[in-house]
Formats: sequence, structure tokens, C-alpha cells
Amino acid sequence: MTYIFLGVIYAVTILGIPIAIVYFRMGQFLLFPAGCKVVSKKQAYASAVANEIERRQRLM
Repeated sequence: MTYIFLGVIYAVTILGIPIAIVYFRMGQFLLFPAGCKVVSKKQAYASAVANEIERRQRLM
């Protein structure tokens, strides 16, 4: 709950919005860990690239 609370506090300022997003994601992971996967940075990058390619193909 602390991460959610800190996310709300940081979301009040424009400069704190990116930090707030991180806190919300961390809070979500800690409250609802089922279905979440911890992956390496390399795997996360590969997945992001694959998702972007798929998104661009749908737009065409």
C-alpha cells in the first residue's frame, strides 16, 4: 500500500508522474503477484520489440 500512496503523492506534480507510474506498477506487482513474470532485461527488450512490430503490422 505504501507504493500506491507514494504514487499518488508523486502524481500530483508534473515532474513526478514518471516516478508515480513506477510506484503504481511496483504496488500492483506486490499486491497482485499472480500472473506476473520476472524476466531479464534482454527478454523484456525482445518482447517490447516483438510487440512494437506486431502493433505496426496491425496499423498497416
